[in-house]
Amino acid sequence: MSVSEIISRVEHFVPELERTQVELTRVFDLKSVALRAADSASLKRLTQTEAALIDQLRRHLSTRQQILGAARQEGLPAESITQLIESTADSTHSKLKDRIRRAERNAERLRKECWIQWIVCNRAIGHCGEVLELISHKGRKAPTYSGGLMKDVATGGSLLDASI
Repeated sequence: MSVSEIISRVEHFVPELERTQVELTRVFDLKSVALRAADSASLKRLTQTEAALIDQLRRHLSTRQQILGAARQEGLPAESITQLIESTADSTHSKLKDRIRRAERNAERLRKECWIQWIVCNRAIGHCGEVLELISHKGRKAPTYSGGLMKDVATGGSLLDASI
C-alpha cells in the first residue's frame, strides 16, 4: 500500500471515528440525565445503544491497527495516527491534523464521562446493598460490624459453635 493510499484511509477513518464519538457523547449525556432521574427504562435502552457504539469503536480500533500496520510496512513511524500524519509533514494535511486532535480530545472526554458514570453506578449499588442489609437486620447493624472481639460477646452479637 502506498503512502498516499494510507493517508487516504486515514482521511476516511478519522471522520467515521468522530461520528461514533459524537454519537457516544450524546448517549452519555442522555445516560447522565437518566441516572440522575433514576429512569431505569431509559438506562436500559441507552445501555444497549452504548454497547452497539462500543462495538463500533472496536471496529474503528481494528481499522486503526490495519492502517498503522500498513504504515509500518512502508517504513513510516506508526505508533499512532497522529505520529503517522505528522511524519508525512504536508501543509495539505493541516485540516486532518486538526480533526485528529479533536478526536483525541473527544476520546479523553468520553473516558472521563465513562469513569464518572461508573463511579456513580458503583456507589448506587453500594447504597442499595446497605439498604437491603438494614432491611434484613430490621434497621440494626449486623452483629459482625461491632468494634472488637469482646464487644461481640458482651452484647450477644457473636456466633458461638456449641459443638465445642
